[in-house]
Amino acid sequence: MTRLATFILDDYVSPKIITGPHASEASQGAAKALHRDPHYQELMRRLLDVGFFDPSPGRFAWRIAVFALAYVGAFVYLLTAPGPAGNIIACVVIGFAHVHGAFICHDAGHGAITKNKLMVGVIGQFFDTFLGGYSFSYFCRNHDLHHYHCNESDRDPNTMGALFALNEHAWRDRTAVTRATARVQHVLIPMLYPLWSLAMRADGVAYVVRNLRKTWVDAVLLVAHIALWTILPIHYLGAWGALVSYVGVTAVAGIYLGVIIPINHVGMPTLDSRSKQSFIVQQVITSRNLPASPLRDFLFIGQNAQIEHHLFPWAPTFNLGRGRKVVREFCNEHGIPYHECSYGRALEEVHRHFARMARYVPPAPTPLLEQCNSRPTLRSLSPSGMGSLARTSGISRRAAAVTGRTRISSIRDCPVVDQSGNALPRAS
Repeated sequence: MTRLATFILDDYVSPKIITGPHASEASQGAAKALHRDPHYQELMRRLLDVGFFDPSPGRFAWRIAVFALAYVGAFVYLLTAPGPAGNIIACVVIGFAHVHGAFICHDAGHGAITKNKLMVGVIGQFFDTFLGGYSFSYFCRNHDLHHYHCNESDRDPNTMGALFALNEHAWRDRTAVTRATARVQHVLIPMLYPLWSLAMRADGVAYVVRNLRKTWVDAVLLVAHIALWTILPIHYLGAWGALVSYVGVTAVAGIYLGVIIPINHVGMPTLDSRSKQSFIVQQVITSRNLPASPLRDFLFIGQNAQIEHHLFPWAPTFNLGRGRKVVREFCNEHGIPYHECSYGRALEEVHRHFARMARYVPPAPTPLLEQCNSRPTLRSLSPSGMGSLARTSGISRRAAAVTGRTRISSIRDCPVVDQSGNALPRAS
């Protein structure tokens, strides 16, 4: 699973990413199909009538200024060594501003703030990479795949956690350690929320290291982030004080992310790349909404209107509430389940899903995966062996025959295949 997740992030050419820098010739067909989809166009016309797509540059400018100043101001205050209480307050403010800044980058990456690529890069690299220590390039790649392959177990990176099993597919390639963590994930995941932000930073750094040529700006700004949190903090707070402060900010950001992120998709239907659902249906049935209110919209940063966001990710966050009634009525007319529930109910559904996956008993691993993970070579399979491989792995007999005839000289040469046994396209 870890190897597949790395491949998906680094080399996979998606046939579904229809906009942005990761769109390709392979995805032009999907873009044209969505443009010709009469239902999608009808829904878009209805939303235009309620101002759903109206630009909001002034409100975004206000958010950018407030949270940049909050981060910098609290950071400067922290350098005055204000004592335990002041240190906690500063860490809470910086962690809160960091998450809101990350979602400003999120909106910028979707083109909701501006279509100017230079401005998008400046906003994203400033908040995500420099202030947050997270790679904006990694975020854009990861998030594009998530949006257009939402809840697909073999395409959405957000379903491919290394330590946990978020769906049945995730049980296929587990080590002894990750099997153990997955069995108690319904208890362990909430306990690890304080480390979430740190884990995201680590994933971003790993992506930058693997793709240094195209992410050199991220690399430079990640070094600047380290300098920001070491040179002055160590001078004014000492090494121990600087470390404790950084850990505190990281914990606050992680807990905040744990409060607002899992309820978006966890526990909703899981698909795979063979799914024939339309774009509208896939985005709606895999997303969960929470009720709206001014305070909730602010605290959840618009994530409580996840359905509307996934249908039209370039719509400004501030306008998502305008589309709830329109989208709900449209879904009712067309028989598409539109799931909205209270926050308490959402938490219950998320926890129940974690617990159900923890108790899941995976089928026996396929002979191909067993050999690929434990031996440097594979021998040809007999016709009966091909049939057995096809039955146990769920792939076609033809794909099993092709895979079984292939002599693999090393584990690195193992073919990366989807659940149908088809080789995944690599970036040229």
